[in-house]
Order: sequence, then C-alpha cells, then structure tokens
Amino acid sequence: ATLSVSNNALMEQIADRMKEPEFLATFNSQAMANTAWAFGTLGFRHEEMLAAVTARLTEWEDGEESFLHTFNSQAIANTVWAFARLSSRHDVLLAIIIERIMQPGFLASFNSQEIANTAWAFASLGVRNMTLMKALTERALMDDFIYTFSAQEVAITSWAYGALGIRDERLMAAVAERAMANDGFIHTLNSQSVAATAWAFATLRIRNDGLMRELSKRIMDKGFLSSFNPHEIASTVWAYATLGIRNDPLMDAISARTAQEGFLAEFTSQEIADTAWAYATLGIPNEPLAIAVAGRTEEDGFLATFQMFLKKVMWWQS
Repeated sequence: ATLSVSNNALMEQIADRMKEPEFLATFNSQAMANTAWAFGTLGFRHEEMLAAVTARLTEWEDGEESFLHTFNSQAIANTVWAFARLSSRHDVLLAIIIERIMQPGFLASFNSQEIANTAWAFASLGVRNMTLMKALTERALMDDFIYTFSAQEVAITSWAYGALGIRDERLMAAVAERAMANDGFIHTLNSQSVAATAWAFATLRIRNDGLMRELSKRIMDKGFLSSFNPHEIASTVWAYATLGIRNDPLMDAISARTAQEGFLAEFTSQEIADTAWAYATLGIPNEPLAIAVAGRTEEDGFLATFQMFLKKVMWWQS
C-alpha cells in the first residue's frame, strides 16, 4: 500500500486469512491499524474481512475495556480513516472509537494529521457527534497547534466541519488566520485544498473577505488554474457566489479555463448548473462561457441527466 501497488489476488488472500478469529487474535494494535490502513489506502473492500476486523476491534478484554482502548492516537486515526475510506460504517465501532478519543488527556497526543484524518473520517461517514467535534476543535486551538497543520490538513479539517454543518466560528477563524499567515502558506495549497476550503466557508455561511481574497490570489497564480478539475471549478465559483463575493478578474480567469476546448465535456450536470448559477448570482455575463454551456447541454443524452438543474442554466442564459 505504501508503494501504491495493488494486487487483487494478493489482497483477497490476505483478507481470507484475516477472517480467521484465531489469526486476528494475534494482531496487536499497531498491526491491526496498519493492516486496516493498507486496505483503505488501496480501496480494497472485503465485507467478510471488515466484519471480522470490526468484531475483533469491539471485543471487550477482561470485561473492562475493548481492544480499541489499547490503540494510540496514530492507530485510532488510521483505523477510523480506513473504515471511512472504504465507506464502511459500524456505529458500535465508532462509538468505542469516540470513547477512546475522549479519554482524559488522549487527544493531546494527536498530531495535526491525526486530527484532520479523524475529522474527515467522521464527516465522510456522516457521523455528527458534537462532543467529539468540539473536542477536536479544542485540540486544534491549543496554543499554536494550528500552525503545525499542512495545507491539506487545513483543507480537510475545514471540509469536515462544512460537510457536517458544524459552524464552529473559532475554528474557522483560526483556519483563516493560518491560511493568511505571512509565511507563504497560501501558496502551498493545491487545487483540491483551495476548493475544499472555499466550499467549507461558504457552506457554513462564514464570510471572511481576507481569506477569500488570498484564495483568489492563489487561484490566479500563473498556471495554477490548469490544475483544477470540474468539481473544483464548480465548488469554487459556487462558494464565491454563495458568500456574495464578486471578483471579476477571478471569475474571468475561471470562465476562460472552463471554456477551454473539451474541458466542459468533463462536467457533470450538477457542476454545469452550479457554475452557471454562480455567474448568474454574481451578475457576471460571460458570452464565451454561456456559448460553451449551451453547446454542452445540446449534446445527445445530456439533458436526460439534467432535468433537476435545468432551471439554473436557463435563468443564467436568459
């Protein structure tokens, strides 16, 4: 998994071996977490193996604590991340993981990657536990801990709170402060991180003009827009429109990227509708983009997937 080499036959054999309760009982916490991480990293989902691993993780030893209570911060974060990566939600398992995280003093051992991955995992699984998320906030805000976050970790954490609809203004203010720090941090964000951060602030209806201005500067870096995929384009313009921030040079640059030959063909109906809606909401007419969108909607079979979004596009073109 570390080498990104996936061999389905090999993974199948490993999964079959891990289904054996006697064999799983020989795993310590690190071995279990590392194995779960490997399956998650390779995206190899094996239902029977996951059921066996879940059973082992939730076993109570000596009637006092579960196997999960022997996991350190890295093992906990890797395990919950792996289950989320495989879209495997087990509420009893998650409840014990939360219990472990909330043990006195345990969260103080989490580093920035573990905080970000844990928040991402619970958000991806759709588990909104306010006690946990508030505790993650407190850890992130401890001293200058937020300044240890990488660009990706800042974006992942922001996205998690946005996806769960948790409007934690203290955390988001700290995220914005970190992003705007005078150390060139903003220019370490990739396209996914820019789009996810903008989307999170817009979803939570937290308008931070300074942050959005810095994000626009990053987007306008030479050649950077060419790295954006359709989802990132749509999420970014939707965020600026939702927050009511009109930045004509930015929107012109994005429209030029979107109207490039062949690029719009990669957009889904929702991405086209969200992009069109954003330009309409901000009152920005753009003929080349409108022509490109019109051409996309006229392609065979496209409108069949487009019914629920059609009004947005028609409104903009009118």
